[in-house]
Amino acid sequence: MDLLGGRYSLLTGNISARDVKSVEIIEKHQPVKALSGIASGDKPAINLKLQESAKGKWVGSANLAGGVSSAPEALWDANLFLMRVGRKWQSINNIKTNNIGEELKSELNGYGILGSAADNRPSGFVSIGTGSAPLDADRVSFNQSGIINSSNNFKTEDWKLNASVSYSFDRLESGNSSSTTYYFEDGEKTVLEGNEAMTREHFLQGRFEAEANRPDFYFRNVLSAEAGYSDGLVSMTGEYPNRQKAIMPYISVGDDLRYTGRRGNRAFTVYSSNRFAMGSENLTVIREDGVQKQDVGIRDFGTDTYVSTDFKVSSRLGFGLKGGLEASVRSLESLLEGVDTAGLGLAGASFSNCLTAAFVRPYISPGMEYNSRHWELRLSAPVSYARYWFADADMFIYRTYGSVKYIPGPKLSFTVSGSASNSALDIDDFYTGYILQNYRYMQTGSVNTDQDESYSVSGRINYKDPVNLFYLDGTVRKSWNVYATSSTQDFLGDYIVIGTESAMSKGSSWYAALSGSIGIYGINGKAGLSVSYTDFSTTSILQNGVRTPYLSRTIGFSPTFEGRFAPWLGVN
Repeated sequence: MDLLGGRYSLLTGNISARDVKSVEIIEKHQPVKALSGIASGDKPAINLKLQESAKGKWVGSANLAGGVSSAPEALWDANLFLMRVGRKWQSINNIKTNNIGEELKSELNGYGILGSAADNRPSGFVSIGTGSAPLDADRVSFNQSGIINSSNNFKTEDWKLNASVSYSFDRLESGNSSSTTYYFEDGEKTVLEGNEAMTREHFLQGRFEAEANRPDFYFRNVLSAEAGYSDGLVSMTGEYPNRQKAIMPYISVGDDLRYTGRRGNRAFTVYSSNRFAMGSENLTVIREDGVQKQDVGIRDFGTDTYVSTDFKVSSRLGFGLKGGLEASVRSLESLLEGVDTAGLGLAGASFSNCLTAAFVRPYISPGMEYNSRHWELRLSAPVSYARYWFADADMFIYRTYGSVKYIPGPKLSFTVSGSASNSALDIDDFYTGYILQNYRYMQTGSVNTDQDESYSVSGRINYKDPVNLFYLDGTVRKSWNVYATSSTQDFLGDYIVIGTESAMSKGSSWYAALSGSIGIYGINGKAGLSVSYTDFSTTSILQNGVRTPYLSRTIGFSPTFEGRFAPWLGVN
């Protein structure tokens, strides 16, 4: 049973090792019994088997740590975990808090077998926050963070009911100073700045799930609701001194329904996901020469409903076909006050938005997979037709993907894959009035209806020898992009205005990575090394109307070592 909707870290990060009998990693796990033998899964799963002493009774753990930082400031790290796993009732409960730089909200994200990520807030505009350093957060961050989670399962012969509630809180202060150099055709400009910032975030989510998982049918419905509230205060010094305050609340509700039925070697699925979210963003910037206020209100509704069928032609060859409808409606209201439009050369420009944008996209997605002892082939070619309101546009959208995997033996595999696609439009970009993001940046939307194109090829080698604890994985990928639009960045007075313009540009990238590790039996440990190389270039930036090529090369080198030299001594 998936007790936590894929939120593995809530369990694996808290359960005591003495209560676990074994840990099993299931590659390509197919959680839906009705699809077993018809469609292989594409995600791994962790299967924890408990000791008999931990079954049917309450077990748990409590940890408390304290210290002091050089500020000086008191440090704490506390965790209380309680769990009961029985035949008909399972309960997992966790309270966790610290101020040592460990952000806890990510433990509530569900990227597991059938889970979905937390935080369904509508995409917004206002962007103020704390500074960041090019070091790991646990070396420089002392935020106050906490989570509370309770998840309870009730199981009958065929059904599982789950009710869960989660809350998280995070507060972070930071000090930051920077020197930024902007390059232009006729020279350069360096801006020195500093800031003191504080951000807080509250997040509350409730979920109710009903599931039946049988060989002849599968049913699952998840009803969820969440609310969030975040605010921030920033005090800037330097060339553009100011104080900023932002308040950003939101609420959302969603429902996911899935039914899969099976008849022999054929299965069909009906799926429907529906989301509604609304939020507001309020930004105030206080400068020496005035006050700017930006108010934004957003309402989003989205739905994705489809019917799919999977069937086996033979024991090795299977086909799938999915057809459905995706639709979204987004309303945007915004008002910016206090900006000297004439001084910026924007006289006559709009600083408000009041609009509704929408799209409807029917689609069909055929697929094929072939599995044998030495070969695995995958092919999918989804195509769709979209109608966009507000932009008054119709367009054809496609994405073709294929992969071939050769498995000469149980330890070694080679994979080659490729894809080609064009892009859909993003209705989040459908607006024309200027919106203030923070004291420095202003953003304007567009109603561009041109489509980007992208292509990629990749190769992968994977070797694993669990007996000797030796693992090796390498990937090489090349991609090309043809952009129908270019990003614009214009310097107007104290502001940098960003947007898009209908001007074709190109981009390409190389990516290569190799990682390996070998076990060391004597100390129950391992040594490993990962190296990576990324090369990305694009001509998609226009700065003050001038085409500005961009190139980024990154080399990563990461050795690791861990071992346990004694029951009381572990080294990482």
